[in-house]
Amino acid sequence: MNLWPLSQAEIVGRRASAIDLLLAGTPPQISNAPKGRAASAELIVAGGFPDARERAPHQRARYFRSYVETILGRDLPEIGDVRIDSSKLEQLLRLLAARTGGMVNYAALGRELALDDKTIKASTELLTQLFLLYRLRPWSTNLGARQVKTPKLLLTDTGMAAALIGVDASRYAAPDQGPVAGMLFETFVLMELIKQATWSTTPVELFFYRDAEKREVDLVIESSSGDVVGIEVKSATTTGSSDAHGLRLLRDKLGARFKIGVVIYSGEHTLPVEDRIWAVPISGLWQ
Repeated sequence: MNLWPLSQAEIVGRRASAIDLLLAGTPPQISNAPKGRAASAELIVAGGFPDARERAPHQRARYFRSYVETILGRDLPEIGDVRIDSSKLEQLLRLLAARTGGMVNYAALGRELALDDKTIKASTELLTQLFLLYRLRPWSTNLGARQVKTPKLLLTDTGMAAALIGVDASRYAAPDQGPVAGMLFETFVLMELIKQATWSTTPVELFFYRDAEKREVDLVIESSSGDVVGIEVKSATTTGSSDAHGLRLLRDKLGARFKIGVVIYSGEHTLPVEDRIWAVPISGLWQ
């Protein structure tokens, strides 16, 4: 059993099943949700580790530094032949925390750490085995292509990611921190759905979509019957048709297989965007 950090659904005591709801073509109906990045700042920088959540914000960063050092020092030697120093592996994790949710560039990471790209690739595999990273594969109608294209890598907990890059709730909510906040907001949403996928009634696989023209969908949820849900994530308080470009592409490409597209955002209400595409406040994932 894969034991992830706590989901928001577990924290608030609800057995939310947003994935089952979305596969049925129904958006979560939310009204008057707290608005803006500040409303979700503490949730995101606290993360889902029970021990970390019990600590004061200034103690949390110390907890995560200790946790990472302990995992890399104690558990790393148990998973196989490790050919990289734990301090280098910690540096790599910090670099990935600053890029969480991005497509991995092994060569660029190698240049920053003075390591070859094969070592970096093997090291990200180790961090994935230690449940510090999650590998999100690309979605394609060609089933074989899903196995070989470049994945995205996410830190498995936004509390850990925020601690590793030095972001607290006030910095996350600051007006000039849009790119950092957007990166953490997206990771938070994706990890919430990754956790929910472990208990959804319908077995699903999770991917992201990016085509040759760099049109993207942040998360593609696909059932074994081929039904598809698309998720876009925007930390802004407003959203519209321009944010649904990738979802529209998937809808038109898949026809009836496309059940619904959702833009998760920091706004107040569930709103229709266009045919089978909705904007949903972030709390719709667990309420």
